[in-house]
Amino acid sequence: MTRYFPPQMAGYTTSRLARFKQVFLWLFITASILFLQLALGTDVKILMLAAATALCGFLILSSGGLTDAGSLVGFAFLFNTLFFAILLKTMLGQSLESNLYAPFTSFLIVFIVSFQVLFALKFAQALPVGKPLFRPTNELRFLKYLAIVCYALGFLLWALSQLYRIDPRAQATSQEKGFGGFDTIYPIFFMGIVAATAFVLISTDNRKSINKWIVVMLATGSFMGLVESRKIILGLTFGYYFFTSLVYRRRLTVKQMVIAILLLLFVFFIFGPAVHMYRNELWFLPFDQRMDYLINNAGKMTQSEYLIDYFFLVINRENALYHYQYFGQNLLFIDRFATIQHNDIVVESFLNRAEMGAHILGRGFDLILPGFMNPNKSIISLEDQITWELGLRKYGVIGFPTVPLIACSFAATKWIGLVFIPLLVFIMLFLFIKKIGPSIQGNVFAIFFIVPILLNAHQWSYSQYIVRLFRIFPVQIILLFMIVFFYKNVIARRGRDKKPG
Repeated sequence: MTRYFPPQMAGYTTSRLARFKQVFLWLFITASILFLQLALGTDVKILMLAAATALCGFLILSSGGLTDAGSLVGFAFLFNTLFFAILLKTMLGQSLESNLYAPFTSFLIVFIVSFQVLFALKFAQALPVGKPLFRPTNELRFLKYLAIVCYALGFLLWALSQLYRIDPRAQATSQEKGFGGFDTIYPIFFMGIVAATAFVLISTDNRKSINKWIVVMLATGSFMGLVESRKIILGLTFGYYFFTSLVYRRRLTVKQMVIAILLLLFVFFIFGPAVHMYRNELWFLPFDQRMDYLINNAGKMTQSEYLIDYFFLVINRENALYHYQYFGQNLLFIDRFATIQHNDIVVESFLNRAEMGAHILGRGFDLILPGFMNPNKSIISLEDQITWELGLRKYGVIGFPTVPLIACSFAATKWIGLVFIPLLVFIMLFLFIKKIGPSIQGNVFAIFFIVPILLNAHQWSYSQYIVRLFRIFPVQIILLFMIVFFYKNVIARRGRDKKPG
């Protein structure tokens, strides 16, 4: 497959003037926020830690630029852990230390990890890993083939996963066992969206980014998210589309930005409340009963009074146990993009008690093998185990709470774990990204792997990182290799044989 560099990116280099502008803009934003937070009464020590973390974020992003996958992942991790929270707290007129149990320690820990992310990125960039597994391509025939195959195969695998997978919440209360292996590979569906979007952009010289088939794919992804009662599937569906368009065009059109705003409003006021209202019932139902339930309750789901009542019920919910209110009230899924609060409650709880021990880190490796090879694999997640230990949630209730990597590291061996575990995890992550394809320019495969990391890495626990690096991502790579192999040795060869002469 040939290399492809979009016209806007071809020969792109960052001039000294452009770099100066970037530094000036970053310093201006940082200084403005620090000044406003100082006026709001934020402790100077916390502001210094926030400024140091912001500096690490800038160095991470400037290390490889906006087209470097590793730099984007490192910056996104810090942005979704802390930077977004700082911006929103400032806009709401709240000090950074408000609504945190251990504000100084929490900001100190994030700074330590930000330095580890920077070091891990530099280390991975210097370490040779050989040729990338996937390279950029502008071959329209291949992109069309990839879009069709991945869409059809991914949706089929998703349907099978719904038929044969039993939600762990249901497994905990019954003797039934499901097969969750299809969950590992059905995300290949999203590669169909990436390839189709790239196909339209290249074939129209970036004039268009969508056609009727992409609309069908986006609608399918939305349907999948509704059936599974998972907002992240909807987020990935549109996240892949917008990010692919952004990579190839280096910008979003006005129309796309309007659509993105409308989509956020739809998720916040309609899709999110609808999913949360019925997810407890849907999780415990087989696929056929789940579909019947959705059909029978479709009218109620779209009635505004139900959605509005639930929305305000969540917004006004009192702070209890594992419900976070760093911004003064519950903000539905927005709290997921400020995981400093999730780290804070775990860290504060373990400051005055013994750590759980390094043995809990083995849980991630226990999950690598599929259930038929490891029938004694526990369905209890590391996140559940930690929150049960701290009494943050009722013991025995499985719910997969958000306990990020930072919190897991501190829970295991406190400061020793915090110094070494995130560093090792990020070294492995950046080496994986480098091997896949360090640049996202015209590389649909790099885009496919980087988007879920950009959206979710900040809230992944230690075990979730291990499972993805040693099971999910390798299996998806093998499947993609098989798809590419079939194209090269069957589809492309037939095309060459049909050519005259």
